[in-house]
Amino acid sequence: MTGAFVGVNIYKGSDKFYDNLLMPFIHLFDPQSCHRLAVFAYTVLTASVEEAIQSINCQVRIEGKAVKVPTSDSEEYFHQRPRDSQIGALASPQSQTIPGRDYLDQIEAEIRQKLGPDGVVSLPNWGGYLVVPHRFEFWQGQSNRLHDRIQFRKTDDTTAVDNKSVFQGEKDWIYERLAP
Repeated sequence: MTGAFVGVNIYKGSDKFYDNLLMPFIHLFDPQSCHRLAVFAYTVLTASVEEAIQSINCQVRIEGKAVKVPTSDSEEYFHQRPRDSQIGALASPQSQTIPGRDYLDQIEAEIRQKLGPDGVVSLPNWGGYLVVPHRFEFWQGQSNRLHDRIQFRKTDDTTAVDNKSVFQGEKDWIYERLAP
């Protein structure tokens, strides 16, 4: 699953910590990205199975509000990852331009030397967010371009459920078919 928010790459986190309709993802806490999430607080996650199953061309788009999770949850997730992955997260200035692969290898070696074999890897400058969704769109590609698109969205008091084009889902959700 990938996502984007005003030019920010977002990486999906562990599903272990949160249930129901909360979508976790992990993100670098760089000043520009955090400011955008703090000011706008909305993001979009997109999942595609096109690469995994060639015969099925589909996507799921999830829109919602991004909410930062407690640091303790980010630390718990981080320390469940393999040690090599933890060190790699520390070594990588995520999404920034670097001079080459040797640069990453050098930083990784310096971290390993500093920590030794048993040192605890500190949490890098990133952590978790939850997306509290307000809209899901399921897209199924068709060869004639008449793709299937079904949208589920949170209702408000002004949404008219007519059971012809707009249908009542569970709780405060409705669903409807969209033209491609």
